[in-house]
Amino acid sequence: MCFAGDFGGYFGLFLGGSVMSVFEILDLVIYNSLVKLTTRRNRRKTNLEPIPQVVNVESAEDARY
Repeated sequence: MCFAGDFGGYFGLFLGGSVMSVFEILDLVIYNSLVKLTTRRNRRKTNLEPIPQVVNVESAEDARY
């Protein structure tokens, strides 16, 4: 009878641990994919802005003084 109790206890412990591990791995995958998606969207928004260009460097330097 003691063996059945020990076996049931260990089985429940390992089964519970494996179920928690599966949920932790799913949580990690979902979190990382959402982070990658949001950073890609933010990069696209910043890359669409035009870069200011200086037409004549000498006239821009003269304007400062």
